[in-house]
Amino acid sequence: MTWSTGTFDIMAEPGGVTNCVLTCCCCCIPIGDINEAIDGPGGKIGGIVGEIVLTGCLGLHFACPMYQGLQVSKKAGFEESIVNALLCSCCCTPCYTCQQWREVKIKKIGEPGYSGQQ
Repeated sequence: MTWSTGTFDIMAEPGGVTNCVLTCCCCCIPIGDINEAIDGPGGKIGGIVGEIVLTGCLGLHFACPMYQGLQVSKKAGFEESIVNALLCSCCCTPCYTCQQWREVKIKKIGEPGYSGQQ
C-alpha cells in the first residue's frame, strides 16, 4: 500500500485548490492540522509553532514535513522511506504537505473512532 494520491496531485480532493493555496501561502496551518492528527508534539499549536521556528529561525523548512510524512504513512498502514521523505520535503515541501493533508483526510487519521493502521 502507498499514498492515496500522488505528490504532485496538488488539486486532488479532498482539499483541492483550497488546500494547495493554503499550503503555499501559509504552510503552518496545514502542518498544524497534520501534527494534531498524528498526535505530534504540542498538537495543532505545536505544529504551527514548530514550523515557524524551524523554518523562520533555523532555516530547516524540510524538518516538519519530513517527520510528518513518516508518521502519516505509518498511521495510514504503509512505510515511507526516509530517503523519499527527505527528498520530497527538501525539493517540494508544499506538494508533500498537501499529500500528507489529503492522506489524513482520506484515511480519517486522528478522527474519533480511528483505530490505527488501515
